[in-house]
Amino acid sequence: MSNGLQEKIKTDNNLTNFLKTPGELFEEKLGAEKLDALNRKIAYYLSEQYTRENSHSRLKSLLKDTFYAVKPLVPRFIQIGLRKKYLFFQKKTDFPSWPTDLSLYDTYKKGIQEILTLTGLTELPFINFWPKGKKFALVLTHDVETAEGQKNIWNVKEIEEELGFRSSWNFVPERYRIDDRLVRELRESGFEIGIHGLKHDGKLFKNQQIFQERAPRINHYLKKYDCYGFRSPMTWRNYEYMQSLEIKYDLSFFDSDIFEGQAGGTLSFHPFLLGKFVELPYTLPQDHTLFILLEEKDDKIWENKMKVIRQFQGMALMITHPDYLIKKNLLNTYREFLLKLKKMPDYWHALPKEVAEWWSRRAKCILKRKDDKWQISPPLEGASLGTLRLKEGEVIFG
Repeated sequence: MSNGLQEKIKTDNNLTNFLKTPGELFEEKLGAEKLDALNRKIAYYLSEQYTRENSHSRLKSLLKDTFYAVKPLVPRFIQIGLRKKYLFFQKKTDFPSWPTDLSLYDTYKKGIQEILTLTGLTELPFINFWPKGKKFALVLTHDVETAEGQKNIWNVKEIEEELGFRSSWNFVPERYRIDDRLVRELRESGFEIGIHGLKHDGKLFKNQQIFQERAPRINHYLKKYDCYGFRSPMTWRNYEYMQSLEIKYDLSFFDSDIFEGQAGGTLSFHPFLLGKFVELPYTLPQDHTLFILLEEKDDKIWENKMKVIRQFQGMALMITHPDYLIKKNLLNTYREFLLKLKKMPDYWHALPKEVAEWWSRRAKCILKRKDDKWQISPPLEGASLGTLRLKEGEVIFG
């Protein structure tokens, strides 16, 4: 990654820009050097710099490249068998922890703790993460990987509509023929459409030349289907390459996932600015990982992760596949989890494009003191003030 992009990630997502709390307090009390160290640590996690320093990552990268080189030559059941063998190496990962890693939030907490100690304040004002003071965001997304999966969209869509949810559907434009009538009906029903790579052949991020050759085609389909967002196949990703995509948001990253081919994670339960677009990392493990690879029998891992996301007022972003939800037991598990989500209080259910738009607008706001009161400037419809405080060593968002 270029120094310019790394520096932009650090600046755009520094501690005070993320929290939207009075920056002058941090600058005055912490000092430039200490504040810069905190912000570099934040960028270190968000940019996954740690993965490039890990020798184990290089070994896993070699194993990954070997697996995907032979993948097209072997039947699907053998592919799954090989992936399960690969789990042995992936489970040896020391960092990040899975399914939850709080290293980034420990960094945020350190900064908040220091400023409260130095100022003698008991709490800090901040701009609430979500509109109307909602306590967490809920975003449903699907990757449609095959023509068979495309046919199963109707069954998944029916469940979501029944429960009052809407989601985004990411299609692979040159792997199968996209059903334009289906796309039209999804959009008319309040769902969103995105692009999921180009061919899903494992080659998009092999090198910069291949990516740049394919980027114009991806941009063509983004425009053709009036899409705002993109997710890379198999969540392979490169911050630098992706700046050439004509998108408002991306869905190719995650907070922590040691089981992906390109393992690692941004460690963030919140969106963040990634150069020219907003990154919306998925924060709940993929259905494929849980139910196909790990052979989980229920949604307990999803449930437990939700507790952490809610604690930090984060974004619960799901990624499921109609290709796997074609199995009745998995579709039922998905439905049951949606029922549990529906009963949770005080969340903002939104499409990815809505979350990206909100985060972009919130990023432009600051807190200004006027008549001894904090005000949001410029005014942002739906934005409200909250407070940050510490209780028994934990950050409490109020």
